[in-house]
Amino acid sequence: LACRVCPWNFTEVDPSFQDDKELAYLVMSSEKYDRSISYNLSDRLKKDKELALLEARCKGCWIEYFSEELLDDDDIAAALMDNNECQIYFMSDRIRQTYGDE
Repeated sequence: LACRVCPWNFTEVDPSFQDDKELAYLVMSSEKYDRSISYNLSDRLKKDKELALLEARCKGCWIEYFSEELLDDDDIAAALMDNNECQIYFMSDRIRQTYGDE
């Protein structure tokens, strides 16, 4: 409930909850989600494309904490270009070249 009221509360939950995809999805899909929790996700969840796409749509996006594989994903890059173009800097060399690294 605390994470639903204020998504940033996820950063304070017990580490065992930071591996709970349902909780992470609930937080990241909230209308109030405007500060990234990606740093606090478990290593397993940092490999989850669905969560990375939600992150790409967040105003306070920290895409760089997701897996190298996801940092080379065109779907995530496209979502970033629509919402957080400056975050392309944290993507792979290939993505930066494809989407116009400046």
